[in-house]
Amino acid sequence: MAASPVSARIEKTLSILLNGTLRGKAILAAVSGGPDSVALLYALNRLREQHPFELHCAHVQHNLRGEESLADEHLTRYLCARWGIPCTVSIVEEGAILHAAKECKVGLEAAARMYRHKLLREEARRLDHAVIMLGHTRDDLLETVLMRVLRGAGPAGLAGIRSRRGRLVRPLLEFRKAELCAYLAEHNIPYRFDSSNASDAILRGRLRNRLIPVLQKYFDGWETGIIQLAKTQTLLAKDSARRTARLYRRYVVQEHGAVHIRNFFRMPALMREELVFYAANQLKRGRTGANDLEADMPERKSGPPRRKTVRRFASGELRSVTLGDTEFHAKDCCVCGMQRKSPYWEKGFSLNITGEGSYKVEGLSFECVKCPDGSFQIIVHKT
Repeated sequence: MAASPVSARIEKTLSILLNGTLRGKAILAAVSGGPDSVALLYALNRLREQHPFELHCAHVQHNLRGEESLADEHLTRYLCARWGIPCTVSIVEEGAILHAAKECKVGLEAAARMYRHKLLREEARRLDHAVIMLGHTRDDLLETVLMRVLRGAGPAGLAGIRSRRGRLVRPLLEFRKAELCAYLAEHNIPYRFDSSNASDAILRGRLRNRLIPVLQKYFDGWETGIIQLAKTQTLLAKDSARRTARLYRRYVVQEHGAVHIRNFFRMPALMREELVFYAANQLKRGRTGANDLEADMPERKSGPPRRKTVRRFASGELRSVTLGDTEFHAKDCCVCGMQRKSPYWEKGFSLNITGEGSYKVEGLSFECVKCPDGSFQIIVHKT
């Protein structure tokens, strides 16, 4: 039986990659159990006979949805066993993602991505730096650009999802989720649906369930418009990145964990903003050896959206601004950026409390009080 046009397109797209820039490379497919990633894994498995490459699967069990999460894991293990694909399952400690979301002041989705990418990166290194393939679709791209429009992102944010970023490859961005579901149905391949996708609790869910149906009903061609916006912003982001890198080399001195930017307020307005972001990333790389995957991890957030705050700083309205763990201070025509000193309660500490009384560490005081039932209560104050 001849393959359907959708099947042929999916497998041809992957064949071009496997026979081109990814020829001979080990592939680590990130599989959640949903239709996008299962379709990716199935297509790669079908192509193993035509293209000599090593295929592995990685599944991250986020421990967020109870029995549903376990069912996702079981399906992934089943499919890998059925197709003879080595599978690694990484299990996140229960409550760890919720804790990270609270600590970094980001959404649950961003915190889950942080853990997922960290674990995928570790597995790729174990496999001698395998290429990591993700099953993002055109639907994901549209939702991401819409979210960033609403958040007032700059050119790099409005560019959407890159098809390739270092070891991360997203080969299915030109396909709709419905096409991947049809591909799996054609070949009788089971998959799972994440029930949280139907929830309006997070912004992506509200876009998917509320805004996008309205756009589809009243604005013909909106998808093309969003895709063209992303392509235009991609070109602008690349040009801006090149110009920012040149300015950084020319005007920035980086030493002793700090950056000093000369002639900052004499530069064009957009370049000032971009240079602050660029300098923060350079300092982060210098501190952690961060690579392209770690750039997806959320920074600790506080206050208004980052772009808005940086714009006020770059215009001279604010004399200082904090991005993640980096603080920037303006002085005359120059700007200095350095790592923010984290207080004890952010870095972690130990304190030996031996009984009733007051205890102090830098920035915090603790009062130990004995309750009528014989237990002890600890009251914490910032000082």
